[in-house]
Amino acid sequence: MERLNDKICIYINKNWIKDMTNRAFAIANDVDEKTVRRIKEIKDADYSISLDTLQRICSAQGVKLSEFFKMIGE
Repeated sequence: MERLNDKICIYINKNWIKDMTNRAFAIANDVDEKTVRRIKEIKDADYSISLDTLQRICSAQGVKLSEFFKMIGE
């Protein structure tokens, strides 16, 4: 069973980071570049996205947290 954290990071990577550079996504979403790398490498690392980081990204994408969880099927 896929962990919720993995689902979150995979969704962000596939749908929002896509072909953006780490730096471009970090600037556009008010997060650190290191955080973007961790999100992209979720299958190879033990990273847990914080609620604050998720909120920042969702806000920058114009999505409420409740909507985001519906989008990922949770």
